[in-house]
Amino acid sequence: MGKIVEEKVKLSGLEICTRVLATIAVVGLVALAINIIRLNILPTKFLIPLSILMIIFAGLVVFFAFFKKKKVFKIIAIVLSVIISAVSGFGFLKLNDTINFFSENLGESENVGIYNIMVNKNSSLDENSDLTGISVYAYRDLTLEKKLIKKEIKSQVGGEVVFTDEVLETVKMAVEDEDKVVAINAGTYEGFLSDNNEYIDQLKVIKTVKIKNEVETEKKVVDITEKPFAIYISGIDTRSGTLPDRSLSDVNILAVINPVENKVLLVSVPRDYYVQLAGTEEGELKDKLTHAGTVGGVQLSKATLGELLDVEVNYYIRVNFNFVERLVDAVGGIDVYSDVDYAFTSQTTDGRGCVFYPGVNSNIGGVCALAFARERHAYASGDRHRGENQEQVIKAILEKLMGSTTLLSRYSEILNALAGTFETDLGVEDMTKFVKKQLDEMKGWSFENSNLDGTTGPAYTYSYRSQYLSVMFPDETSIETAKAKIQEILGE
Repeated sequence: MGKIVEEKVKLSGLEICTRVLATIAVVGLVALAINIIRLNILPTKFLIPLSILMIIFAGLVVFFAFFKKKKVFKIIAIVLSVIISAVSGFGFLKLNDTINFFSENLGESENVGIYNIMVNKNSSLDENSDLTGISVYAYRDLTLEKKLIKKEIKSQVGGEVVFTDEVLETVKMAVEDEDKVVAINAGTYEGFLSDNNEYIDQLKVIKTVKIKNEVETEKKVVDITEKPFAIYISGIDTRSGTLPDRSLSDVNILAVINPVENKVLLVSVPRDYYVQLAGTEEGELKDKLTHAGTVGGVQLSKATLGELLDVEVNYYIRVNFNFVERLVDAVGGIDVYSDVDYAFTSQTTDGRGCVFYPGVNSNIGGVCALAFARERHAYASGDRHRGENQEQVIKAILEKLMGSTTLLSRYSEILNALAGTFETDLGVEDMTKFVKKQLDEMKGWSFENSNLDGTTGPAYTYSYRSQYLSVMFPDETSIETAKAKIQEILGE
């Protein structure tokens, strides 16, 4: 009798353990299903089989755990429960990371302008000085409201704010007078120094003022899975963990995408292109396209490019150096083609060099891909050829992402690589629908390039009114050719 009772107790303990583990497994499957639905990224052809599998496994676990008495079924239920719980937990965490990544990195609601409050390097003023009653001369901003800048600087610094019209003029005020205090957007000032090396170390920053500005842009929203659209790709010369609201735009490419015909047109515009900045009066001084990013941020660059090419630019994506390096490595490397008949070495950001040979250079990593995209000294045409290389790198990345199973096989690596390296006004719904369509069709894409051309010469610019800078005067024929190709891709 004692043996029989002991055996019943053991079976009862096994029963409890089985049912607890089965319940955890089913709850895990439900949580995973909820996240899959929230993400809404899997096409029906994947979602239906996955749902059936989940229901079958959940049913088997429940059936064996609650309705079968034999010990062998309990053991099977335990094994299945452990496997299901592990898979569900892993899947839940990965999907949750994806949802968080999308919510944190997609869409734009505000930007933060960082303004340097600066004085002459020999000034007695420092970070502890009280600036109450001292006038601050601030370089004006085209996109942040002047009243907002004035209010924030005055409230945080204490002095009156007087607006100036030129960066050079503003810098000279402090360089030539130790009592003058100036305020310039940090990104704008960094861009200024790239053209005026002689002013490096002439000023010192004594305070920084952060100004939050709600982004209220008018954009033509489209269903990017059904209608052609244009997206401005801006590459900036920074490797920091954040992207400043103002910066020089070294890469300026308009990607026109037709998702129905699976066609992509990449239009490369030289950084020094001499253009009318959007929002400025006709007859006002033109400026380099790269300066639009320091005067009014990515929105001004986007609007200026749209006016130049007579197209509604729906979205933008702005990336830094880390974006290219990490993404290329995440997709497993890319192939690039060198169209010159000699080998050359491109300097890399880590101090070494990458050698490129005539023809196809296979499976290059992120560091060398970035070096190839930045190279201009190896070519007679300089910046023009660099634009072609940049298009080639973008094309190679897109082909890896959209023309194979890379999105599925390297999904986590891609997300981890992109975090903190870009910003975009593409929304979560836009991106999930586009990825869902690509996963559903797995179709290849055709690519075409169109590069704007021009001639180099000196000119005064909107940003630097009192000094000549080297600019590229547009070639109208190349612009008209690009416009025609854009309209063809848009189907207009």
